[in-house]
Amino acid sequence: MKKLSPLYIAAIYIIVSLLWILISDRFVFIFEHKVDKHTFFLINSIKGVVFVIVSGILIYILTLYSNRQIIKNGFEYRTMYESNPNPMWIYELDSLKFISVNNAAIEFYGYSRDEFLKMTIRDIRPTEDVAKVESAAKNVNMFNKSGIWRHLKKDGSLIYVDISSNKIRIWGEYAVMVLSRDCTDAIEHETQLSQINQSLEQEKRRLSDIQQLSKIAGWELYMEDNTLKLSDEMYAIFNADPKAVVADYELLLKIIHTADLDRFLNAIKTTIKDGTDFDIIHRLYLRSEVKYVRQLGKLEYQDGKPFKIRGTMQDITELKQIETERNKISDENKRLGTIVTRINNMVVILNTESRITWVNKAFENFTGYTLNEVAGKKPSQFMWGPDTNPNDIDFVDNAERNREVFSVDLINYTKTGQKYWVNIEFTPLFDDDNTFIGYIAIQNDITIRKEKEDEILKQNTILRDVAWLSSHELRRPVASILGLMQLIKDAENEGEKEQYVDFLDQCTVQLDDIIHNINRTIETETSIRNN
Repeated sequence: MKKLSPLYIAAIYIIVSLLWILISDRFVFIFEHKVDKHTFFLINSIKGVVFVIVSGILIYILTLYSNRQIIKNGFEYRTMYESNPNPMWIYELDSLKFISVNNAAIEFYGYSRDEFLKMTIRDIRPTEDVAKVESAAKNVNMFNKSGIWRHLKKDGSLIYVDISSNKIRIWGEYAVMVLSRDCTDAIEHETQLSQINQSLEQEKRRLSDIQQLSKIAGWELYMEDNTLKLSDEMYAIFNADPKAVVADYELLLKIIHTADLDRFLNAIKTTIKDGTDFDIIHRLYLRSEVKYVRQLGKLEYQDGKPFKIRGTMQDITELKQIETERNKISDENKRLGTIVTRINNMVVILNTESRITWVNKAFENFTGYTLNEVAGKKPSQFMWGPDTNPNDIDFVDNAERNREVFSVDLINYTKTGQKYWVNIEFTPLFDDDNTFIGYIAIQNDITIRKEKEDEILKQNTILRDVAWLSSHELRRPVASILGLMQLIKDAENEGEKEQYVDFLDQCTVQLDDIIHNINRTIETETSIRNN
């Protein structure tokens, strides 16, 4: 029951007084003509005395009852404040000093009651949040749902709390009562999930970058309805906008070069029938442009039946162009071997002992050696170095002894020690009597071509490694993550969800290890080939 207000007590007093006056006056008038005047005045005086006594008793009873209710309500309020399991405190609105804290606050924050009462609410905040809390305190209303704040415990640990506050009056001054709910675990859990998502997104972008650098794209062909799913990198190979083109299997067949279509279809059929890996090089006809691609694929089963082919496609158009260029260069060298003075290729003439007798200007300009410096010397004395393949040297020696026409790619060195790749076409020379008089060697700098060939080899190695890791390792944790996400959605309680989240974390770690393994494989192979 609520306490009696002064107005309520006054109202009761007035009502009782009026009733007493009305009733007592009627009672006294009964004796007015039955007793003498002196007795009548005595009765009237007794009525007044009784009124004062009754009024005093009534006021005493009402005041006593009101005080008891005040004490009872204060006790209940104090009990509710002190025994609340959540930390609570009251602070002065002007100074922000603590003026009261409950037991839960003492236990949770680690400060004693005396320590709290010597502090302000600034002291449990990180330094960078002080200005913000001071501004919030100036705008506090009767009731505030302040939201999530950062607090500091006595041991310095940072926590997150949900704050609700209420503006009250104590001893005639305004103060603020605060209720704090710990939500650190929830915030940290959300942060961890956000970091995991960011990590997965970064790894996804990293894998996409690798695919773009290697000109590799992924695809999946489903057996049941010939549905074809392409990665974004595949559209780059096709020179197509993913938003403007709906890619399907029929469209792929339409852009395969007609001369290669049967071979492609036979390769698909063989993979489905025998379960062998899919590996084919063919051409694509894209807007009057022909591209060469290499496709690798692996058949996957579901319930013991062929389910889909998962594969990769690499654009090898540049490699084909390099091969074509190499063939053209070789043919050109042979044709120009008889018109040495008109060519810009390096030309070296050797005698029967394989010693230099003449070089052209192109040789002098490129290598830095003049004719006077090299005349009478063998190429092996100044042009070959530590990186020249010994097998190539043996091949040249044997071919020269046998007076054969031959071609070889090997590493030479300039006068300044710069290494370069050269293709040398060796042709034996005979005089009119068909007597062997030496060799003419047409040399062509193929350093750029070799570097491109090495780059293609690296791309092929990366393609094989990434395809193997993607088909054997990457799918397993991804499938587990997809399954766990569905289980989390269908979970019936928080305990079950937490268990699935733990499993999801393990799968994420596995996926991270696999992706790191892919990166290490690529970096290791690239480093080996660069060195």
